[in-house]
Amino acid sequence: MELRWRVVRAFKAGEGTYDSIAERFMVGRASVSRWVALERATGDVVAKPMGGARQERRIDAEGEEMLRTVLEDVPDSTLEELVDLYEEERGIRVGVRTMGRCVARLGLTRKRGR
Repeated sequence: MELRWRVVRAFKAGEGTYDSIAERFMVGRASVSRWVALERATGDVVAKPMGGARQERRIDAEGEEMLRTVLEDVPDSTLEELVDLYEEERGIRVGVRTMGRCVARLGLTRKRGR
């Protein structure tokens, strides 16, 4: 954080161009540009959060519990059937891959009858 502030203050004080300030503080020119633009837009140079899910899960805890119950009662349900059932019960359409990740996260395996 301190480095970001020193870079932005140096640029705002007219101590050089993006290139010269980047060389002086041993950072990339693009970093100088980003930090200055961030400070102009928000008034701060705080880094944005990195990685991980940045949105709520489409299948919440209540939905997971419903799926767990369904899979205990009907263990040979396909992911497509679970997607359709979830939409009927919860009113939210999710993708097959989302449903597969949820089932895996619950540690449940789907047993297919032969």
